Amino acid sequence: MFDAILNRDRPLSPVNSCSDIAGETFYYFSISRPVLDLGPWQEGTIYLLSAEGFEHQPPIRGARQRQVAKLGPAEPVAKIRVRPEEFPFLNDVRGHDVAVVQARSAADPDGFPWVDG
Repeated sequence: MFDAILNRDRPLSPVNSCSDIAGETFYYFSISRPVLDLGPWQEGTIYLLSAEGFEHQPPIRGARQRQVAKLGPAEPVAKIRVRPEEFPFLNDVRGHDVAVVQARSAADPDGFPWVDG
């Protein structure tokens, strides 16, 4: 839903994650600070896909990742229109410095470059 409501006419540099750590689920959503300050939201579409052929991303540093991927094509089984105000984490989206995230990613590709400390 996060991806569906982003206005991609601006340089967003989106970062998002959903991880299980010690049995607790953590969500993280961030885009570049200047774009966040402009309000980059729009109506969008969520495409529902069959789970067939999707695989979980491997754990990163002990944290089970909730993201899944499929290496082949996937046909939508349904589409849902969504509005930004329907995204339950809209007020939790953070802004980040793109240069800082890029430098951290280069220094530690398997880390969590958006997390301070």
